[in-house]
Amino acid sequence: MTEEKKNNQQQPEKASEVNKEVDERSKLVAHIREKSNKGEIVKYKELYEEPFSYQEESLKEILGEIKNNEEYDDIHILKGTKGYYLYSDQVMKGHYALILAKMEDKDNPGLIAEMVRKDSRTYPRPTDAKTFYGFPFFMSEEDLEDVLEDMKKHPDYQDINEVFASDGSRFLFSSEHMKERRAKLLAEQEAVDRVNFP
Repeated sequence: MTEEKKNNQQQPEKASEVNKEVDERSKLVAHIREKSNKGEIVKYKELYEEPFSYQEESLKEILGEIKNNEEYDDIHILKGTKGYYLYSDQVMKGHYALILAKMEDKDNPGLIAEMVRKDSRTYPRPTDAKTFYGFPFFMSEEDLEDVLEDMKKHPDYQDINEVFASDGSRFLFSSEHMKERRAKLLAEQEAVDRVNFP
C-alpha cells in the first residue's frame, strides 16, 4: 500500500475520533447544564456509571478539554470533603453549588459556617438559626444544636458565634466579618423591630 493511500485511510479514522470526543464533551456539558437548571449538582462519581460509564483517564481528559474551551467556561468543578462536583454558572450561583456540595458531603458544620460567613461578609447580617430548619437544609432543632456544640470545639469554626434577640431568637455570625455588638443590633432589628414596626 502506498504512503498516500495509508494517509487517506487514517484521515477519516482521525476525524471520527475527533467527532466522538466532541460528542462526549457536548453530552457531558449538556448533562451538567441540565442538572444545574434543575437546581442540582453533578457528582463526579456518577459519571463512572450509566449512561456515561467513563473510565478515570478518559473523564480527566474530557474535563481538561472542557476547562480549556471558552465555549464551556460556565462549567466549574467543586472539591468537597468526599468528592468532586460539577455545575454550570449559567443558571446556578457558585455559593449555592457549594452549599449543595456540603449537603452531599453531609458536612453540616462546613455548611453552616459557609452560610454564616457569607451573610456576615456580604450583606452584612447575622444568620437566623431558623434558616437551617427550612429548605434546602431541613435540620431538626436537635440536629442543629448538636452541630453547633461540635463546632464550638473545632478550631476551624472558632469565628462562628451566636447572639440572641430580646425575644429569644437565636442568630449566628462570623467574628471575622462582624463585631458582636453589631450582630446583636441587627438580630434585634430582624427579630423584634420588624415584627413590631413592619
